[in-house]
Amino acid sequence: MKIGILYIVTGRYRCFWPLFYSSAMKHFFPGCEKHFYIFSDAEPGFFREHGENPDHITLIPHERQEWPFTTLLRYRTFLEHSEAWKNNDYTFFINSDYEFYQDITGSILPTAEENDIVLAEHQKSLDLKPEDYPYERNPESAAYIPVGQGSHYVAGGFIGGKTPAFLQLCMELDAATTRDLERDIIAVWHDESQLNAWALRHRTRILSPWYIWPSYNITWSNRRKVVAGPRDKLNYGGHEWLRGMTDVKRKSKRRRRMERCLIIAACVLAALGAAWYAWS
Repeated sequence: MKIGILYIVTGRYRCFWPLFYSSAMKHFFPGCEKHFYIFSDAEPGFFREHGENPDHITLIPHERQEWPFTTLLRYRTFLEHSEAWKNNDYTFFINSDYEFYQDITGSILPTAEENDIVLAEHQKSLDLKPEDYPYERNPESAAYIPVGQGSHYVAGGFIGGKTPAFLQLCMELDAATTRDLERDIIAVWHDESQLNAWALRHRTRILSPWYIWPSYNITWSNRRKVVAGPRDKLNYGGHEWLRGMTDVKRKSKRRRRMERCLIIAACVLAALGAAWYAWS
């Protein structure tokens, strides 16, 4: 079985590649033939340095676009280069910041009754009622979902299936996005909004949120089904820095707490040292 993995990584997001690659090689369909199709503005040497076997890596030059167009137009990007990946048995798109913790095997693969597409439910589904899901509520948008409809909120960062079905999905989502752009509409959560509208109209296999639980959520380590998930972007400078919107890196709460603790400890030690010196 040949598995194609579509991976967009531009600008500063390339910092996620080494761990994504090593964890995918270990846990994503272990034992199967995998090929990575990397859409990036990085030099080829970067991926050779961090890739064990360049023969299963295809680098496709792709310039970074202004936010949110890199994510919004990803299906158009895939379609423009479908000749490169259309001969795989299964094709997956996975967000650049994902890491795999446990094996993902053929047990997740969808059936023909599920339109040969597998998606994963977003963690928001556990915290919100369906009427509060962040669907696109503009009736003029192709991604529109009326209040009262929809029972799942799927994530845009983990999508896969049989390659012909995945190709058809890309065509339908790109057509919906193009229709919106022609009307000067960008859905509230971009491509993820379009995907949720598509999922409402099609039967698919939907994995539980535990399959893509964020590593920075403290409950993730207690869930045996967790097999993959996005990493904490604050550990890498934050959303704005990664997207090139600022040159100032943000720090995670854990790191800020650690720095405060170190400062307090240093002050306490300095005070104790001064007191001991004065007493002596």
